[in-house]
Amino acid sequence: MSANSFSVNSSESFSMHTEDNRLLYFNRNNPTPSLTMSRNKQSDVLIKILKWDSSNKEIMKWMVKSSSGSITTDYDISLLKADCTYCISKNGIKYSVEKSDSNGNLHFSCKSDSEKEDIFELKKAE
Repeated sequence: MSANSFSVNSSESFSMHTEDNRLLYFNRNNPTPSLTMSRNKQSDVLIKILKWDSSNKEIMKWMVKSSSGSITTDYDISLLKADCTYCISKNGIKYSVEKSDSNGNLHFSCKSDSEKEDIFELKKAE
């Protein structure tokens, strides 16, 4: 599914909404976005959802590729367990450790180079 220079692929059902440089990804038929991405400039961006475990809220994995130059992307992940610590890896390397807020929301930012596939994984810290 594509809109506003964003393309999203997933083996599960989903919907999406775009506004300028922002994408809202809705996993399955959830009315609340599971992932919100905001890019710092217009760029063609491919997002492939590799795993989105909305049932136990423990593992999310996705790939991002910008084909129009490097971009900085803000990620807001929702519907997580509240006040839990999560490890974020980028291409298999620990990138950040973040804590979800009292509403189960988590935020982080990352720069992605042009034409490079970055694979992110978010999982509950042990």
